[in-house]
Amino acid sequence: MATARRKPVVVVVALDFGTTYSGYAFSSVKDYKTSKLNITIQPWNSGENRLASFKTPTSLLLKRNGDFVSYGYIAEKAYENKLLDKTADKHEFLYFRQFKMELYTRKAHSNMKLKDIHGIEHSAIDVFTQSIMALRQSCLDTLIDQGYELDEDEIKWCLTVPAIWTDEAKIFMRTSCEQAGIPSYRLVIALEPEVASLYCQVWCAEGEAKSALRPHTKCLVVDLGGGTADISGHEILKKGLFKEICKSTGNDCGGTCVDKEFFNVLHSILGADRMDTFKTKYETEYLDLQHSFESAKRIITRNETDKVNVQIPISALDKICGDDGFLKIVQNSEHSERITIESGKMRLIPDFARSLFNKSSESVILKIESVLDQNEAKNISVLLLVGGFSESETVQDKIKEKFSKKTVIIPKDPTLAVLKGAVLFGHQPDVVTTRITQFAYGRKIKPIFDKKQHEERKRVLVDGEMRCDGVFELLVKSGSSVPIGKNITKLYHTIKKNQEKIRVALYKSCNDDTKYIDDEDCSLVGECFISVPKPCEQKRTVKVEFEFGDTEIFITATDKNTKEVSKETFRLE
Repeated sequence: MATARRKPVVVVVALDFGTTYSGYAFSSVKDYKTSKLNITIQPWNSGENRLASFKTPTSLLLKRNGDFVSYGYIAEKAYENKLLDKTADKHEFLYFRQFKMELYTRKAHSNMKLKDIHGIEHSAIDVFTQSIMALRQSCLDTLIDQGYELDEDEIKWCLTVPAIWTDEAKIFMRTSCEQAGIPSYRLVIALEPEVASLYCQVWCAEGEAKSALRPHTKCLVVDLGGGTADISGHEILKKGLFKEICKSTGNDCGGTCVDKEFFNVLHSILGADRMDTFKTKYETEYLDLQHSFESAKRIITRNETDKVNVQIPISALDKICGDDGFLKIVQNSEHSERITIESGKMRLIPDFARSLFNKSSESVILKIESVLDQNEAKNISVLLLVGGFSESETVQDKIKEKFSKKTVIIPKDPTLAVLKGAVLFGHQPDVVTTRITQFAYGRKIKPIFDKKQHEERKRVLVDGEMRCDGVFELLVKSGSSVPIGKNITKLYHTIKKNQEKIRVALYKSCNDDTKYIDDEDCSLVGECFISVPKPCEQKRTVKVEFEFGDTEIFITATDKNTKEVSKETFRLE
């Protein structure tokens, strides 16, 4: 049956799903041709003057049965009202916030669970799906409000993910998007440092810094978000193209690390028992303090001479501290000379406030140094600082001081560099010509057993022949430079009469010399099932082409008999 002809793309939408905040932006194909930076970003109404932003908190409120309640600022407000309403049972709801990091700290799989703020488990893929669905619906409503009359087939969606994420995490996000109503063929997964680099190049070209990123310039993109630091090396090419020149790296030293440092200080003042009481018995006040510090840390500047004021729930803290009161507890702590309590505010002396950034800044600097030590990165001359955390003057100064011989570029609106860059990438997805593989990739095979090179435990009898089970056949080495469009071809066969599908499984390893798929450093990335057209009793052969140069790993399958072609993505087991 012939596939219905798809309409041309009219609008590109970018979804920046962040650790702390998320948002979307879009531009029409027509506007892109006129001016690439003619991008619409819809502001979110926080309902108060706390954090006016082009993004909304990555917070999701569900009913206990999993039904959607609200997302973003509305979810925060709704949950706060549930806590303040003494007649409401807060345990009738599930509240999730800052959960994106779970896909970095844990191995993503289809049955993965997330714990809400009270430790209640729920399907991880449902949490991500409902969050993306909320962003998608808000965007569709905005497009309608702005006069667009579109079929959803005319919208291309571009979702950003960290470059340091695993293939499994990318598959997980693609699955979540598809379950949220975004068609697979209209979805592009974009790597955050790449799209930020693209934005910086366009911003420089259309602004006053035209020569900063000219062809042959090698630059290091340092994407400092809420959760992660994501670092990639690029070389600028002609015609607005660029290529990756070394492995991406990074860690969990984003902006939320500063929050952790602040709350570690509070923990040292209160002690474990009082801190636990604060979190569990005064949940509204604890969440308010998190928001208060999130606001305060944004205005900690390099030349700050005044104390940094953090609004605190003094009444709740006094109750927790008993007869002593919070003020006396602070005065008797090791931080008495750094922190004062006045008029319901915790006041931090400037140097101490800036010191809260030390751990994350030093971690970022170490990661930058590890990249610059690579042979491929020796000639990098430019550092591009992007992401919300890069707006911190304290972080900027530490990086500039350490890498004083490099040109450091911070574009206008670095917080929005990924979001705007993702829109640009959606219009021009072939802008990156070459990428570096993060792992060694291979497939499972069963060669004829050879006692000189195979372990006895792997010997199996297959159709009267002794074969070696679970051998890792290397397809591409770790750290390989793979041009876009370069494929690796393998043949697959049916093993049963009238077989309807052929399983293709992909494995990865940190070691190019991995022998077996059950070796400690080897794991399954995902699998896909290729439909066999018109199954028959004869053995069928399918040519499978693996594409490793894109942001995701795709395969193209061609049936040798019918010549039918299909393009597939891998799925989590």
